[in-house]
Amino acid sequence: MLIIFILHDQMKFVYVVIFCFGFFRSLASCFDPEYSITEILANREDKHHIFICTVLSTFNGPGGYNSIAVVEQIFRGTPVDTIYIVTGGNTTQGGKRITPGTKWLIISQTEDHVHYTATICHQMSRRIDDYYIECEASDNKEGKIFLNIITQFFQLEKSGFSGQTVLKAKNELYAEAQFYKGKAHGRWKHYRFSYKLNERQLISEFDYVEGLPEGKLIKYMKHVVPPIVEFESYKLKGLLQWEKWYGNKTNLYTYLGDTIKIQQSLLIATSGDTLRNITTIFRDYQNEGFLYINYKHGYYYNIADSSQFQPLCEGFYVNGARVGKWVFYNKNKEVVQVQEYTLPDTKCTASLFYDDDSNILFEGHFRNGRRTGRWKQYYNGILESEWIYDTFSDPVISIRYYTGGGKLVSPYLHGKIHGQQMEFSSENKI
Repeated sequence: MLIIFILHDQMKFVYVVIFCFGFFRSLASCFDPEYSITEILANREDKHHIFICTVLSTFNGPGGYNSIAVVEQIFRGTPVDTIYIVTGGNTTQGGKRITPGTKWLIISQTEDHVHYTATICHQMSRRIDDYYIECEASDNKEGKIFLNIITQFFQLEKSGFSGQTVLKAKNELYAEAQFYKGKAHGRWKHYRFSYKLNERQLISEFDYVEGLPEGKLIKYMKHVVPPIVEFESYKLKGLLQWEKWYGNKTNLYTYLGDTIKIQQSLLIATSGDTLRNITTIFRDYQNEGFLYINYKHGYYYNIADSSQFQPLCEGFYVNGARVGKWVFYNKNKEVVQVQEYTLPDTKCTASLFYDDDSNILFEGHFRNGRRTGRWKQYYNGILESEWIYDTFSDPVISIRYYTGGGKLVSPYLHGKIHGQQMEFSSENKI
């Protein structure tokens, strides 16, 4: 049971940190992928929690409106007994105030099993009670449809159903599905209503193996008939092999054991000419949530589009640093500059990775391909953060340095911030 009122000053500090953490996670939701209800259900490793709760109170707080609710029935996930729902309002994410006493079907991701979202951006949570509230009747209808689909799915899962079926509600198709022993297995077609077309639209096709995406994935453009493929990818044994976007942009992936991932990004013109070829190496890629170690390596060629991180040029990278002869182009593909780069100093017992100008970007040690000990991250040669890892490559402490001086020290346990964070001023005072 979540304790709502906390009296001890130190615990109050931790409470505020947790609440703000949930708030900032909710602000990022507009940048998260958009899902259909059956895409969430079919993937048994999907991160959305699904449960029913009743709203106790609503108030203004970080991120707009906040509500406290009591959990009553859980379909998936592990929410605590009493949770917070951030519903926005007065923010760029949209949202609105939800009424105390109403019952909600929450379909939301969470970082701490306490904070969830509703009504903001394209999240899936909906109201399901029969209590009439002006301007909220549509939420009630869609929420009951979602609950119908969820109930159908978990009944099929519980019964261990094998075979083909459809998931429908109000005579509207949500998925053409295949099951094996109660788990999504084989090709699924997911549908959603298009308000522009005023009809159900095929939005994606997934291959599943025992409830996990495995094989081909196809995403279609919204509000377009006949369907046009916007994105497709392929997984083998849980590892992404390739992905392709509308417009002939392709990423190819190669894996060296379970610690090194090589990504080759290609852009091919309709004529067949290569417009972009960039290779990026990801180290200790299964531990990317803590210090994202990646760098360009090998041949680089880009005449497609220009940006700070992808200029129009051609040359070779070594561990993230430009080396040898580099040729730079303008938008007309004319040579505007030729520059020679020297190999950076690599005489160091630590692993070093660089930015384009041979400034150190990452510095640390690997053991059996996994990071260990102290790792440092720099930006333009200035120390930005440090991470300390134990012998199992799990983070123990992170130190983030502020531009104007001072730092934030965060302890970790089992991959999450654990204990009290400490902030120091430029004079090294807490």
